[in-house]
Amino acid sequence: MARRRAEEEEGSLDSLLDTMTNVVGILVILMIVTQLGVSDAVKRILRAGETPAMVISPEALDQAKDHRDELEKTLLELREKWKDLESRKPEDVAAIEDVTKLTEQLKKELAAAKVAKVDAEKLKKELEAREKKADELKKVMDALEKELAMLRAQLETKPDVALPPVKVVTLPNPRQAPEGAKPVTMLVMDGRVTPADDDALRQVVDTAMKRLHIEPNEEGLIDCEKLVGAFDEAKLGDRNWIIRLKIYNFRPYIVPERRENGGETIDQLEKLSSTYMRTVRLTKQQGNYLRFIVASDSYDAYLEARRLADIADVPAGWTAVSPNWQWRIWIHGKVNCIGKPEPKPKPDTPTPPKPEKPEKPPLPKEEID
Repeated sequence: MARRRAEEEEGSLDSLLDTMTNVVGILVILMIVTQLGVSDAVKRILRAGETPAMVISPEALDQAKDHRDELEKTLLELREKWKDLESRKPEDVAAIEDVTKLTEQLKKELAAAKVAKVDAEKLKKELEAREKKADELKKVMDALEKELAMLRAQLETKPDVALPPVKVVTLPNPRQAPEGAKPVTMLVMDGRVTPADDDALRQVVDTAMKRLHIEPNEEGLIDCEKLVGAFDEAKLGDRNWIIRLKIYNFRPYIVPERRENGGETIDQLEKLSSTYMRTVRLTKQQGNYLRFIVASDSYDAYLEARRLADIADVPAGWTAVSPNWQWRIWIHGKVNCIGKPEPKPKPDTPTPPKPEKPEKPPLPKEEID
């Protein structure tokens, strides 16, 4: 006992040796196991046809990490886009529906256009005709512009001309002529005022035809060439007019021709002895009125004659005509020229009865102003 206590006091190395032995044994065992595991792994790799070069290097590992980071970044971006697409999904659906409707409408219009036949050749010809017409109009416009430029140049070289005094003409104010009044016609042409009595000239023609033995036959036909020649040679009429006969539609008409000194000028009108003033006084005595037929080149003469009529308190009216207007008087009776063709016979087809016409209203009385 004393010996054992002495040994404990000096210190024992048995525990240390045991521990070291155990550690060494474990290491040996681990080495054996590791060797066996590596050997098996090498065998498996060789059996699979792999080589030791397949081992991943640190550089490849770093690249794989970088690639993983890029994939994660791309994944985040795709997730954001997906969220955006999810939010826009209703709008896209509506747009798709609109496009679908528009497509259907276009299909219908296209089908209708295929049904409608368009004559391309006709349209081409019409287009060419319009282009040709446009070219012609352009040429005309160019010519007119040149002429206008020439006239402007001539106008610039012309001296200024004073404008004539303004002519004031009272427009007719229609009203009924006095009860029982008759018109006394005055023809105002070429600056002269001339009495124009239809009945007096007809009477001259009737008397001359009897004296010349030129009268209608039993059928009411007359030798118009002989009639016209006889009056041209006789130069019948009154102090103002020469009677000329002209044929219109196989009927003779009196077409008076004013003599060289027929009628009166403006300066002659206001004389108390003038034919016009005598006519004005007689018209007032008989309760009639004056009717002026005025050519557009003789308003001055009309205004003076009208002024004198107003002073004498004689009602009057007027009608405007062109300077080439022709006074024409029909001859009493239905006188036709020899040689007038017979009217074509009407077909024998029965004609339906004509509807009854209402009675015509009476013609209005002649108006004056």
